[in-house]
Amino acid sequence: MKTTPVVYRIEGLDPLVFGDGRPFSNDAGSLTRRTFDAPYPSTLAGALATHLLQGGWTEKASHDLVHELQVRGPLAVRDGEVRFAVPADAIPTKVAGKDESEFLVRVRPAEPPEGANWPKGVDRACEGAIPEGHGPVKDSTLRSISAAAMTAWLVDPGAGADPLEVARCSGSPREDRFGVGIDPASQSAEKGLLYRTTGIRLGPGLTPAGGAGSLARTRTDHALLVRADVPEGVPIPEAGALSLGGERRQAHLRKDERLGSVFACPQEVREALARTARIRLVLATPAHFGGGWLPDWLASGKRCPFAGVRFRLVAACVRRREHVSGWGYAGTSAGPKPALWLVPAGSVYFLEALGDDGGPLAGEGRAEMARKLAESWLQPVSDFSVSRRKGFGLALWGTWTDPQENASP
Repeated sequence: MKTTPVVYRIEGLDPLVFGDGRPFSNDAGSLTRRTFDAPYPSTLAGALATHLLQGGWTEKASHDLVHELQVRGPLAVRDGEVRFAVPADAIPTKVAGKDESEFLVRVRPAEPPEGANWPKGVDRACEGAIPEGHGPVKDSTLRSISAAAMTAWLVDPGAGADPLEVARCSGSPREDRFGVGIDPASQSAEKGLLYRTTGIRLGPGLTPAGGAGSLARTRTDHALLVRADVPEGVPIPEAGALSLGGERRQAHLRKDERLGSVFACPQEVREALARTARIRLVLATPAHFGGGWLPDWLASGKRCPFAGVRFRLVAACVRRREHVSGWGYAGTSAGPKPALWLVPAGSVYFLEALGDDGGPLAGEGRAEMARKLAESWLQPVSDFSVSRRKGFGLALWGTWTDPQENASP
């Protein structure tokens, strides 16, 4: 089925609440819901599908739309710039006197030192990886980097590369609200069912420039970006309101092609991919793999979804797993949805591209591989078609180098 791509910018009309799908209960800690920084892809995909289905669709047309709609997002936007999760193969450092910036030092696959009990091939930050004058940042608050910084990070220049300087960026403003459970029979408040939600404000606003309590304020702009490939024949609205996240909070979406270029592979990344068979996969959104942290297509030697390239796993930097659930309302799917265990955004896989003979890809084959990877930029690499359609596991492609091969003699 043919589709039409559209890029939407999403802001909140209310403070939006994004969770993992668990309902409120009287259990300890379950009467407070603190929002995540962004919704899971399935939450956004469901909200978009519901919005596009408004207008009296037939049951068959609705079924076709839900099963053909391809969603790629959400991506965070701050002050007109797309931002990605900090890659897991980065060590945050700081330099005295540069309080507004942090530096990212690269971690690469390496053999463990003699006498170490680390498993062979596990990533490590070996001694001397942090340059002189830099110090590690304990409990770094850096959660995202700009698209430009991510592009620079994905192209590994080899040994001796300077740490990447990135500006610190605060999260979206948060707002607390209190509510009370309502007895459906009496339509009055139920005793003991007071709850609290913490939501994030997406849209233009003001943030203290000098920290909490500062009188100086700067104007900020927070939003979400999503690309939807809509089946042909479905009306595509220019703008509209939709329910997004928990508590039926309202959001506003509108077409915004200005940031649509982020879904195309940067030229410097494309050129770097053609020069090597050592490929780095960075997840831009959480991924759903059958093998937990390990993709089935990688464990079985199959070709990567969308990219059509076979890889060998060399090493990985994978963050602690996440999970998402929910509640179904229609037909046989009514009731609690099974939990999905996810690999978090920012997780990194160090790969080696393989040729048809099973050996490392070389020569002209690298140019074809670079073309395929560029075309699959920010396409989903999750194992399951349903998860890919909802936007789980959007891929950023880059390169990596062997520190031993690049070491000075």
